[in-house]
Amino acid sequence: MEHLIINNTNIEVSQFCLGTAYFGTKINKKDSFRMLDSFIDQNGNFIDTALIYAYWIKGSSLSEKLIGEYISINNIRETIVICTKGFIKKNPEEKIKTGQIKNDLENSLINLKTNYIDLYLLHKDYIEIPVKEIIDILYSLKSMGKIRHYGLSNWNINRFKQAYEYSLQNYNYRIPVNQLHWNIAKVNINYLNPHENIIMDDEFYNFQLSNKITTMAYTPSAGGVFQKMNTNNLNPDDILYKTYYNKNTQKIFSLIKQLTLKYDTNISSIILNYLLNHDFQTIPIIGCSTIEQLNENINIERINFSKKEIEKTHNLKTKKIFFNFIV
Repeated sequence: MEHLIINNTNIEVSQFCLGTAYFGTKINKKDSFRMLDSFIDQNGNFIDTALIYAYWIKGSSLSEKLIGEYISINNIRETIVICTKGFIKKNPEEKIKTGQIKNDLENSLINLKTNYIDLYLLHKDYIEIPVKEIIDILYSLKSMGKIRHYGLSNWNINRFKQAYEYSLQNYNYRIPVNQLHWNIAKVNINYLNPHENIIMDDEFYNFQLSNKITTMAYTPSAGGVFQKMNTNNLNPDDILYKTYYNKNTQKIFSLIKQLTLKYDTNISSIILNYLLNHDFQTIPIIGCSTIEQLNENINIERINFSKKEIEKTHNLKTKKIFFNFIV
C-alpha cells in the first residue's frame, strides 16, 4: 500500500484507511484482530474509529476499546495513525454543550490506551453553537498535545468554511481533513438525511481543491450497490436501493462496466480508483466484513482515468436524467 503525507500536517498515512465501525460487534474480536493484522501486514497504518461506535450495545465504544487493546498488545502505538471522532448526540433529545468535546476526547484516550490522538474529528455539527467556541476548544486541545491535528466530519459547506477561516485567521491553522459521504454513485437525497450525512458536492469539491484539504471518504464503495446490481441482487426493500438506485446510478453502472473492460479490472477497482483520480488528496475509508473484501479493496491496481472519463462520471452524478437524455 502506498503512503502519503496529509496536506498541512506531518502525518504519514496509508492510501487507504481501515474503517472499524463494527469491530467488536458485527465483527467479533478474533476476526477484528485478524483484519488488523492483515491491514498492517500490507503496509496499512491508518485506522478510523469513533467514540460512539457501538453505542447501541451496552458498554459502548467497543470499536475504540478493541483497537486500544490491539495496539497495546502489539506495542505499535508509534507506528499507527489513529483517527477518532467525538461530539455527537446519542439521542435527539440530548442537550449538547461544547464541554462534551473535551469529555469525549478524554474517554477516547482511555479507550484507545493512549495519551494523544493523531487526528481528532468532530463527528457532527450543531449549528446553534458558534464556530468560535468549537475551534477555540479544539485548538486548546492541540496546544496541550492531546491531539496532533483536528478536522471535521459531516459539517455543511457554510459552517465548514466558517470554521476553516476562523481557525486560519485566529490560530494560523489550516483544518487539514474533511470526512464526508463520497463515492461514485448518485445519492437519493430524499432518502439519505442531508443534515446527518454530508455529501460531496461541487461547492465542497471546489473549496477543498482550492485549499488542499484532504478528504476522508466514508462509504467509498456505496455499500456494494454496484456489485449487487451486477448480480441482479438488488431489491426495492434494500437500504442500498433506497439510498442509491436511480437513473443516474444506472447510467454510472453502465459506465463502470465499460471501464472494467477497458482497464481489464473489476468493479471494486473502478469505484475506488474514481476517488483516487481527483486533484486533491482522497483517502477512502475501507469498512469490510471479511479479510477477503479488505484485501480486494486495498490491493487494487492504480488506474489513471482520462479527464474525459472523470468528467463523464461527474456529469452522470450531477445532471438530471430522463430516460436516455441528460438535461
